[in-house]
Amino acid sequence: MIIFDERNLKLFLKLIYLLNRVIKHAISHLYGYGLFLPWNPLKPKKENKMKVIITDQCMGDRNCNKLCPEVFEYDEDQLKSTVKFDKIPEQYKAVVRQAAAECGADAIEIMDDDE
Repeated sequence: MIIFDERNLKLFLKLIYLLNRVIKHAISHLYGYGLFLPWNPLKPKKENKMKVIITDQCMGDRNCNKLCPEVFEYDEDQLKSTVKFDKIPEQYKAVVRQAAAECGADAIEIMDDDE
């Protein structure tokens, strides 16, 4: 019985990827086309990064703070909400989108890096 821990799994995926390349190469020489995996199992996934900006249109009604206090905080000096993170953690992305949709002043701008 083979137990796949993280190291064994990476080696197994690497073997599959390399065998796939060999098969693709052989078939393409024989028939002019090949089979291939559309992804490299060893390449790390790109993380979708979300950045949020509070514009000067913020009225300071603190709705976003009430909805998601983990991401938004109120700045008493500027009299507007601010964002605690440069890049929003994955678990807060949905509630940040909801806060932007419910913002009465449309002061929450969301920038996604979908590349």
